[in-house]
Amino acid sequence: MSAQYLLLRYQFTLQTHNAMKKVFLTLVSVFIFSLVYAQHIPTLKANNASLGLYSLDIKVDVIGNRATTTYDMSFYNPTTSVLEGELSFPLGEGNEVSRFALEINGKLREAVIVEKELGRIAFEAVVRRRVDPALLEKGTGNNYKARIYPIPAKGYKRIVLAYEQELTFDRSAHFYNLPLNFKNSLHSFSLRMDVFDQKSKPVVTKGGISGLEFTNWNKNYTTSVQKKNYVANTPLSIKIPLPVYTEKVVRFEDVFYIYRTLETKSKARIKPQTIALYWDVSLSMKDRNVEKEFAFLEAYMSAIKNVEIQLISFSNILVSEKKFNINNGNWSALKSHLNASIYDGGTDYENLFNKDINSDIALLFSDGLSGETGSFSFTAFVLGREAVCWGSSILGEGAGFSTGVAVVGFKSDSSATVFSGWGGIFDFS
Repeated sequence: MSAQYLLLRYQFTLQTHNAMKKVFLTLVSVFIFSLVYAQHIPTLKANNASLGLYSLDIKVDVIGNRATTTYDMSFYNPTTSVLEGELSFPLGEGNEVSRFALEINGKLREAVIVEKELGRIAFEAVVRRRVDPALLEKGTGNNYKARIYPIPAKGYKRIVLAYEQELTFDRSAHFYNLPLNFKNSLHSFSLRMDVFDQKSKPVVTKGGISGLEFTNWNKNYTTSVQKKNYVANTPLSIKIPLPVYTEKVVRFEDVFYIYRTLETKSKARIKPQTIALYWDVSLSMKDRNVEKEFAFLEAYMSAIKNVEIQLISFSNILVSEKKFNINNGNWSALKSHLNASIYDGGTDYENLFNKDINSDIALLFSDGLSGETGSFSFTAFVLGREAVCWGSSILGEGAGFSTGVAVVGFKSDSSATVFSGWGGIFDFS
């Protein structure tokens, strides 16, 4: 999606049947994400000033573990000039845009997906013809932006954007969060939420809007509210009870969706007898957060007590190899050796993991800044210096060849770092 754009053009109309099919087919897809970022409210800026959001209608559909949230927004241009603006819609990590539409001559026109450069070219061509275009592109941090033109003088611009997300499952329930953080009063506000094929009543656990109460309707639960001159400034959190082994089935013509919750049990990893520790000494690691890396090693060595460690220091070449025997969690000799590391050169993984290393697991401390990736022949735990290393294509691909993987980011600030490995989770916040 990052290499593609959603382009809205006057000539395109999406049939309702195909749209419903697409929604249900999309719901079948499962996405797994390690990080969660806060989601913020949409804004529309023109000439470095934010245009006021006049009305907002939100529709939420929940099917199994998937939720589709649709924002129907109207922005007001108080100036006497026709404007071109930029819509910014930051989404939570793991959320994906599934619909984008713009009102043209009183009717909504749906977007189509086109290649990156084609989208830009088409947008400029449509602007020259003075026809309403909109170009939606995905930026960094899951922030979606759209160029909107024209925004009529002393007039309104209606924009519809929908996104899908996988709901968090915890303590026999799914949790849905809606980031209502608007500061200004909305002339009109509405919220409707439908939870399909739901046996137990959903509960608002955080925030709340007067009148927001779920009622049972045809084996589904639904709620809706409408407000005038309303300030929607309290985020909502809704708990959707779902006991273990609950099964949901939704059908639409020749398409169906099935979802079932299962009981999972954690299992402690067997303590390793030998560890291969790959320590990146390239120049890009010079300012590494070594305190957090050492905090991890301290906790891990205290947990496993006795182990043989083969240290492999590397950059774009193999710098050195040395063995350390850890007894009763005492790793002071290894720590002193790591502290004395000299950082220089680039980073290259291509031939690093081709060595015949006889170890139970591997710990890789690096930042992922390499053009080539090797593969592990044993269980690997990848630990990165920056947050970008979470699931990065470089470290992730190399680790993916192993029988087990955990990716950890050691940030340069004081943010928490979690390692999911032997015996549970270590939290170094």
